[in-house]
Amino acid sequence: MTIQDAVDRNIVSEEKKDEFAFIKASDVSFDIGSGAVSQLIREATYRLLRSPRPLYLSFRTQDKPLLLPLAYIKTYNRISYSNFTVRFYPNTIRLKANNVRMHSVSNITPNIWPISFGDETVNLVVLMGDVEVTARMEKRTARMLSCSLQNTIINATSKNYWMIDTLLLMASNPIQSYLQELICPSISKFISNIESATVMNMSLNEILPVHIRNAINTVDSSLFYRLTSITAEEKHILIVMQMGWKRPLERNEEISTNVTNINMKWDNEDRIVIWIDDTALTDFLNQIKWDFQWMEETIAVTSPVIPLSSREFLSTLCTSCYFLLNVWANGPPVLTATNNTVVLEKRDRLNLRVVNPDKNVTSVFVSMFLALTAELRPVIDSGTLRTLVQLLDTSVVMESGAFPPSWSFFVQDLIKEMITQMMWPEMRKQIEELTYSEGIRLAKSCGINPQNAEILIGEGRLGLSATLNLQSLQAEECIKDLKSALPNTAKLFPK
Repeated sequence: MTIQDAVDRNIVSEEKKDEFAFIKASDVSFDIGSGAVSQLIREATYRLLRSPRPLYLSFRTQDKPLLLPLAYIKTYNRISYSNFTVRFYPNTIRLKANNVRMHSVSNITPNIWPISFGDETVNLVVLMGDVEVTARMEKRTARMLSCSLQNTIINATSKNYWMIDTLLLMASNPIQSYLQELICPSISKFISNIESATVMNMSLNEILPVHIRNAINTVDSSLFYRLTSITAEEKHILIVMQMGWKRPLERNEEISTNVTNINMKWDNEDRIVIWIDDTALTDFLNQIKWDFQWMEETIAVTSPVIPLSSREFLSTLCTSCYFLLNVWANGPPVLTATNNTVVLEKRDRLNLRVVNPDKNVTSVFVSMFLALTAELRPVIDSGTLRTLVQLLDTSVVMESGAFPPSWSFFVQDLIKEMITQMMWPEMRKQIEELTYSEGIRLAKSCGINPQNAEILIGEGRLGLSATLNLQSLQAEECIKDLKSALPNTAKLFPK
């Protein structure tokens, strides 16, 4: 079954406009199977629990107590479980964990004057055979339906003082009997207090490696986001978030969501489907400084990308000469998803120099600003991302060159004609040799199954569907595999 055929974009409401907004907020949605959510939570829990994290707490009767602290307690906790699963039903979420174990070792230093006690060590072990919580999701609110802690065992012992050990033993049995009544109300309160419209933010400097932070436009480039809706269905859950850059989302702003419905059978609960507005991608690209050089190539006068008549003419003048091509980005690209394709608008500054190695002379042949509009048709075929490319339009603005200024309009039209009619057909072959024939092979080390991954394109939205396999996730290996899979642009200009 092809998911793309089932895409139906439904705009619930128009977003409230704000003339003072830097960038209009966009939507990102995650449609995740119950198996995929279980994998994500298990992986996150594993990474959270595998290394110790300090937590400092202060318990006091009022802001400024009259007495000094009664005791100092340093606690070391270790939590483990044997299995964790998530199940989704219409408007309902069920979470279950097996063999949950918490082992706590506390060093207590009393500070009760004038009575003096030595330090004490308390061991606390809490075992729960099964922990199950069921919650109901209704629009942007949640409430707990049930909470169950089965086969609980509490064992608390003191190391140094028999009196404290006896008190702990006496307290363990009542606490064990009422553990569910003690813990479940706190869980219920936590679930009920979840506020989906809370605005949160994250700075790019917090997530980007140090060596590429200089590429960001501003030092305070921050992403503001909030959860707008959670919808639980049979076997999967749809989470929609609203995001924007530079300016906090207004709390009283009308929340709107662009919902993409996918009529698909969730026979694989490890699947995850991600949708993102094309405006969100463009907004992210706007955070980057697009003034870097991305190409430097030599083109022989006999290269097939040069029209035949020009090749013959140039070869008679200098057979050893070649062109030196430098291309810089000139502003961020713009992506638009429409008609099952992605339209790319890209602007570059191009400098083409003629080099005569025999005379050791270099001169500027042409320097210009080039704008290209291309149509991209990406697909994932057997684990390889392949893209067909079609040039839709091009615009040329001369900067300088080996021509009189009065020739500018003529040269602009001439170069545009050469690009679209003569150079592009040959370059398209070379481009699609890289982007389609070779493609970009997806890596298993990135935690997905490349064989059933799929690119989705809706009206104004781009999506990716894949099956998670986090057991094979190796972050560093994933980055290496992706780098090695990127095409070599040197092949665009054969000698």
